[in-house]
Amino acid sequence: MLLHLSMSLAAGLTITLGAILAYQIRKPDQKLMAAFLGFAAGVMAALIGTDLLPEAMETAGWPGTIIGVCLGFLFLAGMDRIAHHTHGFDPEVEKEIASSKEPDCGCCIHLDHTNLNPVHLWKLGFLVALGTALHNLVEGLTVGVGFTVGEHLGEAILLAVVLHNIPIGMAIAVPWRLARQSLVKTIAMTSLVGLFTPLGTLLGLLADSLIDRFEGVIMAVVAGTMIYIASLELIPKSYRNHPWYGAIGLVVGMFTIFIVHQH
Repeated sequence: MLLHLSMSLAAGLTITLGAILAYQIRKPDQKLMAAFLGFAAGVMAALIGTDLLPEAMETAGWPGTIIGVCLGFLFLAGMDRIAHHTHGFDPEVEKEIASSKEPDCGCCIHLDHTNLNPVHLWKLGFLVALGTALHNLVEGLTVGVGFTVGEHLGEAILLAVVLHNIPIGMAIAVPWRLARQSLVKTIAMTSLVGLFTPLGTLLGLLADSLIDRFEGVIMAVVAGTMIYIASLELIPKSYRNHPWYGAIGLVVGMFTIFIVHQH
C-alpha cells in the first residue's frame, strides 16, 4: 500500500510541475499539449476496452455493467458540476474576461491582465484550485480501485493522471502569475491540491474488502468515470489545441496499452 500511495503522491504533485511551467514558459506549445492530452485519452480508452469492460461483463454480466458504467459516468458528471459551481466566475469577472494575451494550453482560462485586477485574478486561481482538488479526489479514488483490481491497471491509470495534471497545474497557475503571486506560494498551493490524489487513492485501497464482492460493478463504475474524463475533458481539449497532434497522441496512447498487455 505504501508504494501505491507514493506513486499516487508523485502523480498528484505533477500539478505543481505544471504550475512551475506556467511561470517559466511564456507560450506553451499547443501541439505538445494536444499530444499530451490525446495520449492520456488514448490510455484511458484502451483501458476501458481491454480491461475494465471485458472484466466487468464477465463477472457482473450486461445488466451490472451497464448500471455500473451509468453510475460512474453520472457520479463524475455530478462531481464536475459541483466543481464547476465551486470555481464558477462572478458575473462581473466574466464580463472582464476578454481576448487573452495568454496562450491557450487547452485548459487555461483566457485572461487579459489589463482588465482583471490582482484580487480577481487571485480569487479566480484559488477557485479553480478548489474545484481541481475535488476532481483529484475522485481521480485518486479511481487509481486506488485500479490498484486493487490489478497492478498494471493502477499504473496505467496513474500514467493518464500524470499527463492530465500538467496542463491542469498550468490552468491554476496562470491567473496567479498574472496577479504577480510569488512562485513559492503557487508551489505550496498546488502541492496541497496534489495531495488530494493520494488521499483518494487511500480511500480506494481501503475499499479492498468490498472489491471482492462487487468487483464487476466497481470496474464498470471506474469505466464510466474514465469514459467521462476521456470523452468530455481530454479529447475536446486536445482537439481544441491541435486536432492532428491530439489524434496522434490518442493513437499512441492506445497502442502503448496494447503493447504493455503483450508482456
